[in-house]
Amino acid sequence: MDTFYKFALGDFDCIALEDNQRDIDVREELVQVDEEKLLAAMKANAYEGFDIRIGFNCLLIDTGSQNILIDAGSGKDKLSDSLMAAGYSNDQIDVIVVTHSDFDHIGGLQGFPNAKIIFPSYAYELWTTEKSRIEMIENFKSVFSKFLPADFVSKGAAYREHYGSTILPSLKDRITLVEADEEFLRGFRLVFAPGHRPDHYAVEITSGDQTLMHIADAFRHAVQIENPNWYSRVDSYPEQMAESLSMLVKKAIEKDALLFGSHFQFPGLAKIKDGKLKMFSC
Repeated sequence: MDTFYKFALGDFDCIALEDNQRDIDVREELVQVDEEKLLAAMKANAYEGFDIRIGFNCLLIDTGSQNILIDAGSGKDKLSDSLMAAGYSNDQIDVIVVTHSDFDHIGGLQGFPNAKIIFPSYAYELWTTEKSRIEMIENFKSVFSKFLPADFVSKGAAYREHYGSTILPSLKDRITLVEADEEFLRGFRLVFAPGHRPDHYAVEITSGDQTLMHIADAFRHAVQIENPNWYSRVDSYPEQMAESLSMLVKKAIEKDALLFGSHFQFPGLAKIKDGKLKMFSC
């Protein structure tokens, strides 16, 4: 099976890239939802039951003058192989846009030596300020200790400390800080969408008369479109997540935008039609 999927957005050539994928029982994520209601919602969205495949997807946009990668993957899976299969190498990436600093989005950040890094100013402040970094790490431990082994959570917390205190400062010469809603490249804007994490952003990309909303981890499952309060157990601040989800859905409908989700089933593309999320397939 191909690990890349090419499509056009106006004048841009875009490629969905697979870093990983995983089969899950959606009940294990949407743990607070009544099982009967969840099953009915799954069936209404063309699923037979609770089993679902989630992706770990990145998006490459070739504008003709620059190769722009949104998120850098884990650095431990197959993003580099997917890039190579699509005809690109890590060295050819000119820009990386960081949506948020979970490991599966930034673990591979140092593997793109020629890339300038676009980083939200507010997120950079959160990660490089000791007080706010400690607060985010404590939240991480609180969320993930409910369902992951203690040693895994401890290692994750230690990595986050190292990332904020050491890795980001070491990359400072390559980082360009940008504000939400600022057009940092032609057709590219960050959209502040906290909830999954406090440093979480979506990316709005426009070329010609077409728009794509890269929602990152704002939501993960089709059933959440109609039920924005159905947060995932991996979301840090569910109330904010619901607000951000609703905001992004509204924007997508207004702009008739494609959606790209980091954790939608590969290739990660979808469109909202008649109030439901219709996933693309390869």
